[in-house]
Amino acid sequence: MHLMQQNELINEELLQIDTSLDNANKKKIRSIVYNLQNANQGEVWKELEYRFEQVHADFFDKLHQQFPSLTPNEKKLCAYLKLNLSTKDISNITHQSMKSIQIARYRLRKKFEINNTDIDFQTFFDNISYSKK
Repeated sequence: MHLMQQNELINEELLQIDTSLDNANKKKIRSIVYNLQNANQGEVWKELEYRFEQVHADFFDKLHQQFPSLTPNEKKLCAYLKLNLSTKDISNITHQSMKSIQIARYRLRKKFEINNTDIDFQTFFDNISYSKK
């Protein structure tokens, strides 16, 4: 969460400066923001994955056993959802639009066959080891 807040602060500060500059400098600032986002993306995920596995040791194993076709990005999304992060938080961490995260969540619900049900992701993940999938 600290890394996410730090990234958000840097991006907001730089983008605020961006509005008062000419076009050439705007491009430079946007390039810096883009590079910072990409440089920190791997670090954020590695740190999150390490901490996540300490707390939820067998989560990815159970998930893989029941849903072997999940992509790496879907597995990441599952981890974020297991942590009960909001769409906005996931969007900030992954530097994707909120609409992209909403679509990914919808597709994940379809893949888990919990679409059009009252089951939320927290309940689903809590009961994943007992599922007969």
